[in-house]
Amino acid sequence: MPRVPLGPCRGRASISTRRPETDVCAMSSAQFLRYPSRWVRGAVWPIEIWPADRAVHTIAPQVRVLRMAAAVLLLAAPVWAPPAAASSAPHVTPSVRASSGTAWTTYHANNQRTGNDPAAPSFAGTTGPLAQWSAGLDGKVYAEPLALGRLIFVATENDTVYALDEDTGSARWSRHLGTPAVRSQVAGGCGNIDPIGITGTPVIDPTGGVLYAAGLIGSPFKYQLWAVRISDGALLSTRDLTPPGLNPAFQQERGALALGNRTVYVPFGGWAGDCTPYHPWVLGVPTAGGNLLTYQPQTGGQQGGGIWAPSGEALDSAGNLYLETGNGFSSPSSPCPTTYGQWDHGDGVLKLSPSLVEQSFFAPSNWCRLNGTDQDLGSVAPLLLPDGTLFASGKSGQGWLLSSSSLGGFNSPLFGAQVDSCHTSSSVFGGFAYAAPFVFVPCDGVGLVALRVDSANHRFSAGWSAGGFSPGPPIVAGGLVWSVSRNGGRLAGFDQATGQIKVQVSVGSASRFVTPTSADGWIVVPTDAGVEAFQFGVSPSLTSGWQTVGGTLASAPDSATWGGGHVDVFARGTDAGLWTNSRDGGRWSGWAPLGGIVQSGSGPGAVSWGPGRLDVFVRGSDDALWHRWYDGGSWSGWESLGGVLTSGPDAASWTAGRLDVFVRGTDSGLWHRWFDGGSWSGWEPLGGSLNSDPSATSWGPGRLDVFARSPNNQLIHRWWSGAWGSETLPLAVSSGPDAASPGPGLLDVFGLGTASAVWGTAFTGSGWTAWHALGGTGTSDPSAASPSPGTFDLFVRGTDQSMYQATGR
Repeated sequence: MPRVPLGPCRGRASISTRRPETDVCAMSSAQFLRYPSRWVRGAVWPIEIWPADRAVHTIAPQVRVLRMAAAVLLLAAPVWAPPAAASSAPHVTPSVRASSGTAWTTYHANNQRTGNDPAAPSFAGTTGPLAQWSAGLDGKVYAEPLALGRLIFVATENDTVYALDEDTGSARWSRHLGTPAVRSQVAGGCGNIDPIGITGTPVIDPTGGVLYAAGLIGSPFKYQLWAVRISDGALLSTRDLTPPGLNPAFQQERGALALGNRTVYVPFGGWAGDCTPYHPWVLGVPTAGGNLLTYQPQTGGQQGGGIWAPSGEALDSAGNLYLETGNGFSSPSSPCPTTYGQWDHGDGVLKLSPSLVEQSFFAPSNWCRLNGTDQDLGSVAPLLLPDGTLFASGKSGQGWLLSSSSLGGFNSPLFGAQVDSCHTSSSVFGGFAYAAPFVFVPCDGVGLVALRVDSANHRFSAGWSAGGFSPGPPIVAGGLVWSVSRNGGRLAGFDQATGQIKVQVSVGSASRFVTPTSADGWIVVPTDAGVEAFQFGVSPSLTSGWQTVGGTLASAPDSATWGGGHVDVFARGTDAGLWTNSRDGGRWSGWAPLGGIVQSGSGPGAVSWGPGRLDVFVRGSDDALWHRWYDGGSWSGWESLGGVLTSGPDAASWTAGRLDVFVRGTDSGLWHRWFDGGSWSGWEPLGGSLNSDPSATSWGPGRLDVFARSPNNQLIHRWWSGAWGSETLPLAVSSGPDAASPGPGLLDVFGLGTASAVWGTAFTGSGWTAWHALGGTGTSDPSAASPSPGTFDLFVRGTDQSMYQATGR
């Protein structure tokens, strides 16, 4: 049988046929297509591959030329069209949407002050943190931490802002903005913070990339608003916040800032101890510059009525502000005056326009007596509800539903009642949280109370109450309601539906009204020493948007990486051949053919054992395992590794020169073959019953992890670490899984879940995180690779059959 060299087509192999004139590889595409059909087109011959190792591998006689016989698995002339190139506007964009990390950019996550993180994964079943860190900072932290882009932003009483890595707590940058004031500068010995810097929670403009913080400096003694660039901590601007009439000796900036209408809103109240005179001030600072907006409604000798609640103010979609005020100093009487001019604006609820013009108000019938008994409404800010109402309460434990269109004036709420078992004095402080149908209220000395809101009838009633815990302002994340106990010491998570306490962890001492933050599965707690963070199960998560890589895929993609940000992706094309695309430094090379016949319904499997090395495996048209490799300079020819496959293969490598390949056999069980650097083993049966292609990865020498879908659509996991182990994870998987290891002891596993969305889970070294949705609609098994420690690249075929890619960590 004459041998025909491949020559310049592919320098590493030759083919032989029974006809010396059929030197198909030496032909151009046009010559090949003109070749006499009686000799080539549709002809059936035995064909042999002669790869560089000179071993002979015979392709079955059933291989047909022009059905990819001469080129597929021989990689001869590239006569077939590549997958379709990406267009600038794909006709169908997969509904995969990336999360670039939690955007908790203001107090309790949003301007409505709901404190609800709907993007958090389920924490169901958690009994403790999977990971935790603490960061000592240069001052006490009264403000709620903020989160954006997987950074945690923290402001201290030393007038310093930090950006901390969400996963480690290490400082990315810090910016000391001024020298804080000291308590002795406050009038009359009032106040309970020393030193006094940034107390109110800052706010982030994610579009502009700017954090705004208000703080007090000691010399000159005044408030300032700082604009800090969140990417590097650069100070962009400083604005004075001490207009005539606002005296820092009597006015404290305790409430959270808010951003709306391209304006930063800053509320002011009095210091602890009520040293007078102080007033209910709100300042508005246009972010583009311009005159300061001010609101201070008191006249004559009126004073008090400060806006001091840690939650600050709420904003509706039209930019209107809603606030509660504290005690005024009007004399108690019975009944209390109901003339607007006699009302000192104490113990009420206010609605202000974006330009800080008062629109409406609410004051309970006993507003003047609340003044006299120090039972502020202003201990908490209103909570805006989706039905156009707002919930308000205060120290008295009384709650009201008010219409946001008109608050009701004197004693005309939509509904009012005592908040379940809350005390009737010194009861509710800080802030609320909301997850339909419950408003979560922290009742000091009693516990956390859930009120069930009847939006249709504008009523609320008792839902559940969790005692044995004196809660701070709550938030909602992962199906749990989180609260830090008064003055710190304990973080607790309560079942959102029942109030049953699910998890508790110890934390450092903290100020009375601190509230935690939810960030990508981390719960972040401010303390007197800095911040502490606890991860309850959120890996993996996406850090970029999905981008098309083009192509028209006829299989699931598979990816491999040798590190350094380099990724290679392989897929079956519409010509049934193998195609590849690689990314190095952020740019894709474009799709290129590698030939071969990849069996319909099966995707390739790829792995790298080190820089410059790639190994790719396919199920051929004969259902055998075929292998091709790249050694840094060129591609080898194909070699057959035999077997009878009923799935696509996948491979892992735990060190240079080692390959482990896994397939499903005709018995539906898992089969294994490995290369030890010198030769291939025989096939090893590992049993089980697989309902998908297997997936394999390794996190280090001597370790293998293999995943597949079971017949009842759960996740099968087998691992080798000196001996084979196994487990079944009760996760609803509707595709084959794929896995990557972002580091030693770590695994990220992906699959399609409910409604064909992409889902993920992770092994953190001590347990599995929650199986959670990453969004989207996939039409293939996903594929993952970890091009640098702690990260992954995720690939999936979209609804337009092209490939889409996103990054995560």
